Amino acid sequence: MKEKNIIILLVSLLVLFVISTMVLTYSFLYVKTDFLSGNAGEKVTEKEIENDVDQGEMVAFKPTELDNAVLYSIPEYDISVNLPNYTLKHELGGTEVKSRWNIGNRSDSIIEFLPNYQSTFTLKFFPEWVPSNVGGGQGVLNENYISIDIYKKGEYKDIEKLKKDYIASVDKLYDLPEEKPEDYPVNGDVVSKWDKEVFEYTRIGLDSHWDGYLVLGDDYIYDIAYYFNGKYPESKAVAQSVLDTISFAF
Repeated sequence: MKEKNIIILLVSLLVLFVISTMVLTYSFLYVKTDFLSGNAGEKVTEKEIENDVDQGEMVAFKPTELDNAVLYSIPEYDISVNLPNYTLKHELGGTEVKSRWNIGNRSDSIIEFLPNYQSTFTLKFFPEWVPSNVGGGQGVLNENYISIDIYKKGEYKDIEKLKKDYIASVDKLYDLPEEKPEDYPVNGDVVSKWDKEVFEYTRIGLDSHWDGYLVLGDDYIYDIAYYFNGKYPESKAVAQSVLDTISFAF
């Protein structure tokens, strides 16, 4: 009986060890896939990028070094962008920090405004580290942020139809008992950009304000939302130039 109890105890410990290992592994993968970064100006190889991307997606960046910038091409989604070697020293919570541009990718959406979601790419001008006495919220870190949500095009052929469905989707998202759609509006017009008609919008979210473009490509829809902090004019101008370097292969 004593030997049987010892065996049961050992088996239980083994099972506990396996479960703990799985939890730790999952936590590590979640952190790795939630935000992958490659500092602009440093050569980032496909292998390094792919090791950080969700194994089910395997989206590869194609970095090309330019003068004072890195061109990141994403052939899978027909899109590319230039990230500059620009850095900014500024103060957060009484401490000097340095911000720089980086690029990230995730395959799990936070909010889906359209069907057939594929992937999200983030272009962030963020501090390399944040002092512990600094809180959160849009603009607190003097950040600049561009988010590109990508959806399969599906049956969409007309920007006006896409615009209508997008606005309806945003309204529905905030159709809650304690909220009203008009409290979080999305407004805008169809304009010409990237050699085609796109929906240029302003979107008010929960404690946030976004400007953006909805682009109907040959195979994909691109929802490009951005926030630029105006505290440092040069930094904001650089962010605008990053937005303007976004290009599509259509």
